[in-house]
Amino acid sequence: MKKVLLMTAAVLCFALPANAQEAGRKTSADQQKSTSYLTVRMGSGRFHMKTDDDKQKTSLFLLQGAVGMEIAPGIRGEVELTASSAHKEKDVDPWDYVKSEHSVVNLSVNFLKDFDLGAVKPYVGVGVGAATFYDEIKYNLNMGLFRVCGTKNYSSSVLSANAQAGLAFTLTDNIMLDANVRYTHFGNYKVKFFGEKTKMKNHSADATIGIRYNF
Repeated sequence: MKKVLLMTAAVLCFALPANAQEAGRKTSADQQKSTSYLTVRMGSGRFHMKTDDDKQKTSLFLLQGAVGMEIAPGIRGEVELTASSAHKEKDVDPWDYVKSEHSVVNLSVNFLKDFDLGAVKPYVGVGVGAATFYDEIKYNLNMGLFRVCGTKNYSSSVLSANAQAGLAFTLTDNIMLDANVRYTHFGNYKVKFFGEKTKMKNHSADATIGIRYNF
């Protein structure tokens, strides 16, 4: 009986430290688990364009992609690329028209605060960036004795700022459903049309949904 107890004690003496080391390795591995992620979203919204004497609102379609990581407990930083496009056609009269295509590519750096509520994680955030506008204007106008038609293309780069909020729903250990709403303000720029410079003021409000993959 004593031999059995001694053998059991010896086994425990060797097994417990081994188990403790294994647990320590697992804890260390969990702590070193990557908090990086990739997000892809798509959606729609409203684009507000204002000039010196005109205001326009038009629907837009946009696609977003972001790569980020957790930089502090509950705080994420990411680099995001957003591409959006809006179309507007204005009839001057039954025979004349001006058709414009308004596209924007916006590269921003965002900082987001997560609120852990279990399977649902709300978040809020702000971001700053740089945007490039691509404007294509097609026109067919009556200029008295003759008609003028053609296409003009412009591109301008401005600064941008956004405020956003969202909900992330856990689907699996690595995949989340990400729904986002935001307001983006763009800097002013000027376009020249028929010799006249027009100041463009732009901002947008949109909603997107997509997938966030944690790796």
